[in-house]
Amino acid sequence: MLNRRVLSKEEEVCERCKEYFSGLLNQENHRDYYEDGTPCEGPTRPVERLEVEKALKKMKRNKAVGLDNIPMEAWFALGKEGVDILWICSEMCV
Repeated sequence: MLNRRVLSKEEEVCERCKEYFSGLLNQENHRDYYEDGTPCEGPTRPVERLEVEKALKKMKRNKAVGLDNIPMEAWFALGKEGVDILWICSEMCV
């Protein structure tokens, strides 16, 4: 509805959709980026490869990306290599 009027012509509907999604998808959203994480106290144990596999299996598809901006579908598509990459990255972060 545009101005409380039902849109019946295809051109009007298309134009209204274009306006709506243009406003919805082109607005800036505030996002906090954290440069440094909070250090933990004491030693931490290394992450095991099996833990990475289990965590990936728990993840759901079609969800918003996290701070890494990598969708879960990418990790699923990479299969074993994706698990290897995540595990190696976790080792580097410890």
